Amino acid sequence: MASNSPSIVNGVSVPHGAAVEELRRCLHEPGPAAWAAFAALGDTPGTDALRLLRDYANSDDWRYRRLAVETISSHALALEAADVLVNALTDTNPYVVTAGCMAVAHHQLSQAHARLVSLLSHAEAPVREAAVTALADLWDMQDFEMVKRLHTSDASSDVRKKAAWTLMLSAAASTWRDLYALWRASPVGRYRLWAVKLARQYGGEEANQLLEVFQNDPDGHVRKAAVSPRAT
Repeated sequence: MASNSPSIVNGVSVPHGAAVEELRRCLHEPGPAAWAAFAALGDTPGTDALRLLRDYANSDDWRYRRLAVETISSHALALEAADVLVNALTDTNPYVVTAGCMAVAHHQLSQAHARLVSLLSHAEAPVREAAVTALADLWDMQDFEMVKRLHTSDASSDVRKKAAWTLMLSAAASTWRDLYALWRASPVGRYRLWAVKLARQYGGEEANQLLEVFQNDPDGHVRKAAVSPRAT
């Protein structure tokens, strides 16, 4: 079976095909050899590899915990260790938490939803960013107001942007009007373009009226989207 992981990590060849016990020995000291061993474990089938990764998900060293979470997420038996991925969301290290956010989103672990929501108020901006991004894959309509507040009020521009993206991906008949009102006069052309797209998708008989305000937009992409013939 072809490997999904790189052949070299940090200048060290990944020991693909090595026995689990051999890979365990490579993990004793943090460093390039250990990181390459993690890459190999991600492609090593069976419960022995998964068990070893579980062990390192409880390491005192956050680097091991982070790599264990990332590697479990890529392992064929990842869902058998879903608890590890969810528990990563409460880790004390933000790098482990962000890895957990990506993992639970990738596997759409609905049991992680409440923890993701709690992370929207995390002190670290990269964690808030990872959590709001992950919510797009675990969306609940009750998330809308919280994510909208993040988009309009968060201190981090990166968080605000990711919150906007999650709102757009999750737009529905019950939320599109709020988003249209929020973005129709935004100074950001991308958001005005999204307002156009929402009006076209959900506006129905009102769509033409809603699109009129964009026909003289300073952004050519927005103007073009607003005046293009609607699909019939």
